[in-house]
Amino acid sequence: MFPDWMLERFVLGELDAERTSALEAALATTPELKARLEALAVDSRRTLAEHPPELVDRVVARRLSARPRRRATWHSLVPALAGAAALLWLVVVPHPPGDEVRLKGDGPSLRLFRLGAAGPERLFDAATVRPHDVVQVAFELAGQAHLVVVSIDGASNATLHFPLDGSSRAPLGAKVLEQSFELDDAPGFERFFLVTSQQPLASDAILAAARRMASGPNPRTAPFPVPPGATASSVRLDKVNP
Repeated sequence: MFPDWMLERFVLGELDAERTSALEAALATTPELKARLEALAVDSRRTLAEHPPELVDRVVARRLSARPRRRATWHSLVPALAGAAALLWLVVVPHPPGDEVRLKGDGPSLRLFRLGAAGPERLFDAATVRPHDVVQVAFELAGQAHLVVVSIDGASNATLHFPLDGSSRAPLGAKVLEQSFELDDAPGFERFFLVTSQQPLASDAILAAARRMASGPNPRTAPFPVPPGATASSVRLDKVNP
């Protein structure tokens, strides 16, 4: 009745009033639910203690200030972001009502972050971005073993972001892609898709489907045509000129 994502939002004070009241009533009579909530709170405090946000932000800032500027390409991200520090962002960043992306514990989900000197900024569906913004792709696989990440843009282009070596198997322990993506000047929008499955995925077929969608009648909002047994989630970024 109360999945982990709802308990996490309760801890952060982000649940609506109706769900908050229902959860508080259940906590008063359900010891097992109270124990789950306390375990989540302990886990969050441990993650914050082991990976302070200010430390992660400084590492990202140093990396960004040192790297050359390139367009429409991938950039190596500091390895520290591929571990629990990335998980920290996934757990503690607010999740507004209506956002298409799901929280940990509620199925596979896609998350995007804009990287900057002030630290990573969560980008929700329909967030405004500009050419040359650097975007990091993060994900929660919820037990799925394989993934493919593709994107399309307003110029009818489609790009494969993962895998780059042909194998769709999820990187061991990873919560973010190893490379970040710098947006080019294609107009209109950038839309990212996470396709997941327990079975191997054909990245070339998924990229071909993304290309058809990119040149189709409604690429901004059309659902992604996933293979049988697979699921997909997406985040659209609306691009404006500087």
